[in-house]
Amino acid sequence: MQVQYGMIEVGLAAPNLAAGLWSAAWMPGTSAQTWPRNGEIDIMGQGHKAACVPGNESRAAWTAWQNKSYVVTAASLAKRFVKYRLYWTDAEMLFTIIDNGVERDLYNATLPVNPSALWSPFYLLLNLAVGGNSTDAATAAQVMAPRPRTM
Repeated sequence: MQVQYGMIEVGLAAPNLAAGLWSAAWMPGTSAQTWPRNGEIDIMGQGHKAACVPGNESRAAWTAWQNKSYVVTAASLAKRFVKYRLYWTDAEMLFTIIDNGVERDLYNATLPVNPSALWSPFYLLLNLAVGGNSTDAATAAQVMAPRPRTM
């Protein structure tokens, strides 16, 4: 299914993040260009290497961490149901998290929609990756997370 504009909500419980895991709710673009030129919208990304570091206590969103405007939650987001929302128009995006019934912005302000790739429909993907370049386990032998894991 393709999505373009509106409110997109994802409810999920990510596992405890250990070496080699990366959970995500993200949207690749549907334009004729190849990724990443066709755009990518990251609603939620939690990973051991990039997101789970001192200073990012929420482990809520990779992009929020990059912009230093992440949400700090009272308790770990692992192994409990949390909702992530994207409010998306042709002009701006607002990312929020709903934790224990309270909705909070993941950023200090809305983000402008500048690249034309973000004006096209997107697919919604939910995945739990094991190993790879976005984790601290580039090889199978480096994955320390107990398996199986679910999200």
